Amino acid sequence: MRDTYAATYDARGQLQTETRYDWLDEKQKTLTLTSTYGYDDWGQQVSETRPDGVVTCSLMNPFGWRTEDGDYMPTQSSWQQTGPDSSKHYGWVESQLNLLGKPDKVERFALDKTSMGKQIFRYDGLGRLVEEVSTLGHVGQYSYDAFDRMVESTLPNKDKVLRSYAAHSPAELASEITVQSANARLAAVIAGEQLFDGLGRLIQLRTGGRVENYRYDSSHLRISERITPSNASIHYTYDLGLTEEPIRTQSPDDDVSFEYDEKSARMLKSINGQGERSYTYDAAGHLQQNIWKANGHTWTTQYTHSLHGRQLQRTDVSSLSTVYSHDNFGRVSGVTQGKLQAVFTYDSLSRTAGILTTDLMSGAHLDTAIEYDEHSREILRTLSQNGHPARTIHQAWRADDQLLSRHLQEAGKSLLFEEFTYDNRGRLILFKCSGATPPRNRQGHEIISQLFRFDALDNIIASITTFADDSRERADYRYNSPVDACQLREVTYTLMKGTQAFPDYLPSLPSVSFAYDKDGNMLNDEQGQQLIYDSQSRLMSVRNGSGLSVNQFAYDGHNHLTAVTQGSDAATLRFYEGDRLSNTVQGQTRTQYLSDGDTPLGQQQLGDSASTALLLMSNASNSVIGEIQQSELRTAVYNAYGERSSDDELQSLLAFNGEIRDPSCGWYLLGKGYRAYNPELMRFHSPDSMSPFGAGGLNPYGYCIGNPIAFQDPTGHSVGQLYYNQHETNTLALGITWGAAALGIAFSAASFGALSPVMMAVVGVGIATDIASAGLITAGLTNKDPEQADKLMQYGYLLGMLNIAPVFAGIGKSTLRVISRKAISVQTLPGKASSAYKRLFELENMPPSYNSLKMGKNGVVKNNALLSDAGETRFPNRTGEMANSMNSLPVAVKNSTEKLKVSSTVTTPVVQPPSSNVNFIPTPPTPPTPPPASSIAAPLKQQNFDNTYIGAARRAVDASFYDASKIRSVT
Repeated sequence: MRDTYAATYDARGQLQTETRYDWLDEKQKTLTLTSTYGYDDWGQQVSETRPDGVVTCSLMNPFGWRTEDGDYMPTQSSWQQTGPDSSKHYGWVESQLNLLGKPDKVERFALDKTSMGKQIFRYDGLGRLVEEVSTLGHVGQYSYDAFDRMVESTLPNKDKVLRSYAAHSPAELASEITVQSANARLAAVIAGEQLFDGLGRLIQLRTGGRVENYRYDSSHLRISERITPSNASIHYTYDLGLTEEPIRTQSPDDDVSFEYDEKSARMLKSINGQGERSYTYDAAGHLQQNIWKANGHTWTTQYTHSLHGRQLQRTDVSSLSTVYSHDNFGRVSGVTQGKLQAVFTYDSLSRTAGILTTDLMSGAHLDTAIEYDEHSREILRTLSQNGHPARTIHQAWRADDQLLSRHLQEAGKSLLFEEFTYDNRGRLILFKCSGATPPRNRQGHEIISQLFRFDALDNIIASITTFADDSRERADYRYNSPVDACQLREVTYTLMKGTQAFPDYLPSLPSVSFAYDKDGNMLNDEQGQQLIYDSQSRLMSVRNGSGLSVNQFAYDGHNHLTAVTQGSDAATLRFYEGDRLSNTVQGQTRTQYLSDGDTPLGQQQLGDSASTALLLMSNASNSVIGEIQQSELRTAVYNAYGERSSDDELQSLLAFNGEIRDPSCGWYLLGKGYRAYNPELMRFHSPDSMSPFGAGGLNPYGYCIGNPIAFQDPTGHSVGQLYYNQHETNTLALGITWGAAALGIAFSAASFGALSPVMMAVVGVGIATDIASAGLITAGLTNKDPEQADKLMQYGYLLGMLNIAPVFAGIGKSTLRVISRKAISVQTLPGKASSAYKRLFELENMPPSYNSLKMGKNGVVKNNALLSDAGETRFPNRTGEMANSMNSLPVAVKNSTEKLKVSSTVTTPVVQPPSSNVNFIPTPPTPPTPPPASSIAAPLKQQNFDNTYIGAARRAVDASFYDASKIRSVT
């Protein structure tokens, strides 16, 4: 018998310590991971000290702030410390709650206790969110019906999303989504329609003229037949006594069967026309083997996990082992794979601070050092390699956590300086770049800026690209309105400015038209290639203009891309680890990829006598910007939407966001081949099966909601995910688009690509989203492994934002990450903002003489504390009376940009957890002191500068797009 868990409790039955024992293999010691907990007088948990010594604090003060009438209201504060004795509060967020327990204001603070911005929320009498003011003053408004279902969302730019629901049910069965542009001259567009039967089951989905029908057996809630828009029939068979997932799917061109364990219902096998994939598990339920049998060959990947799921070893299809080592706190400290080795170091908050990747054969190494600000946003990455000058990437952030600029330098020389401007819906409208190595278009011309203009559905309707010699190319995008307002039908290119002596600025054709099949899949691309699909909309082959094969694709029973045949070459087999590529096999050439989660680290080929190992250099978004082979460095750059250019073509398949780039077409087959993303057209070739009522968002062809800088899309479903996964970008700018699109969708596991594109059992529609969100957030909050917890909470928050009305019942947690960086002035509020909020901003920006001292019922109140005649400061206790403060306030930190020290060696720093502070009760941060009157105007000027800059960019776009006389006058 072995211990796996131990806990101690105090006299009140409160959990004091919690110890988890993880049993590794015989070569590594047993992990003993102890967490301690602190509580306040009400028995609420206020702190958790993790095994690595990091303290997470969350305080609920029922008398945290006062209304104008003098009533006390609660405040929730959260932050992190590097230890119980630390006076620095990282990620400090204050939420002022109302009587409903929902936040009226969420504000974030820097280390020096200055405000970094705030969000304001307003509710109706039923506690439903009706107005939100973002950190930049953008206003979103919402309205509901009698059943608390959102019926109208007004976005910050005054576009509206309207929803109607099935008349026969009070459930959130969304029957129609309509988008109304702020431009009254444009007609409203119906994004999608749904039809439900009396049991609330979805029986028909209509999107962009495409109609898909669903049938059920008797009163069952699982779909038995799906009839695609092209009239292909796909049948599903179940064993509902064992699992709700199908045991067989039959389509016109594929027949897939699934086997499950009779006791645990875990999947054991999937078989289709391409091969058989089987799985085995260990006693703890962790995956032990993944076996792929095809064309007379057997490919086996073996896994070894600890009791609590930490990966210890993976032996891939080429029999090459990847071995993981862990430090005393359960974090991965090193990975060894054949000729490659990676060593990881962490800072005092357990954030990745360094990655040292080494080619053990040649001795080449790449040392990556990472620094963060106080809210864990990456601000500096230093890439050092032997024989070459160090490269640095500086990142600056906007008030709403959007990336403002990114600067790549080498030995003080600017290689690439990128600047980004967004509209009030968070979409990228201006991309500017300068430096020695700017991105280039397909014709090889250097790009210095790109302007984008969007419609209400996030379609790019026009773009202007400016080149280094000041020549300009304009592209106009026309869509199939009103049949399908998101389906691109034609792109027209115009040389606006420049000499006709260089016609190669434009593509080979000044105008390109596109055709689609009945399922909405694009049949030709801008290069004149032909695209062929099967009945399940999987891309099967690509042919050039002469009809010759460019690529052929094959898929397993899970619809994952397993083989790619390029031209007349031998097929290349692909194997994955999660959503990332782990191995390729082409004949006798076997390539292994080394990664840390989503971060590419290197690749190698088995059996080479000479070292062909590559060390991969990536930025914060995991885009591969260089590869090192022995002493040689090859680099690449990308434009905003991922089109790559390089003087020396990289050998690695991994490119933009660490995704696989097709070398012959330049596309990215995201989601293990689910959909092809075209960076030239900046959109997908096929519609998202989860749009417009699901997680895919309003636009079934759009990429990352018009913001490829903040978002990534590893699954091929266009809602995207944040690459800086510590944070969520402004929900007002981006999340409302999701909420508008996704109110009332039920998710099943198969919807995410496990079994079939669409498996929507629409019972409790909308409730499923809340349950999934709450479950993932809860799992993240309770999971003791930091990486797993962060991922669970990330996806939980994303799902929660999909159903934006109900999620505000728990907004105290979800908005802790919705934060900003600058103070907002009343001048930044839209004209229609309510006077109450204008008054609130006026009060907060008054000189100290007006708002630092107030007359309370029992005396003068300063910073929510009562000043007695004796001059001592008293705070409200649990009974509401004013009591003397027993805790000394933390020392102010003078430098708000102070960073944690990072170890320069490869040895993991040891942080000893406290032993004497079992019931650690954190000291609340000192309320920020109002700035002197002389400094009040400074942030207002900065804000006005931002507004002027963005306004100038918009005027430039408008002038270029709408002033036809100017366009005709240029030469």
